[in-house]
Amino acid sequence: MVFCYNFTSKKVSKKPWESARLQVGDANYSADGKKIYAISTIDEKRGLYEYDTDTLKQTPLFVPEKGFINNIQIIK
Repeated sequence: MVFCYNFTSKKVSKKPWESARLQVGDANYSADGKKIYAISTIDEKRGLYEYDTDTLKQTPLFVPEKGFINNIQIIK
C-alpha cells in the first residue's frame, strides 16, 4: 500500500503498491504513511531529508559535503 500525503488538503490517501520501486512526485513514503523521504535543498544544503507528517518537521538524513544526491529508491 502506498500512502500519499497532500500538503494542501493535509489528507493521506492510499493506493495499491504495484511496483518494486516506489517513487511518487520525487518522494518516497514510509510504509505507515507518517514519514516522507525526499531529496531537497534546505538552508542551501542538498541532501536526503525525512519529513514527519505528525510533527511537520524535516530531519536531514544524509547531506554530502562534496557532490550531491540525484535520486533515491525504496526497493521492496
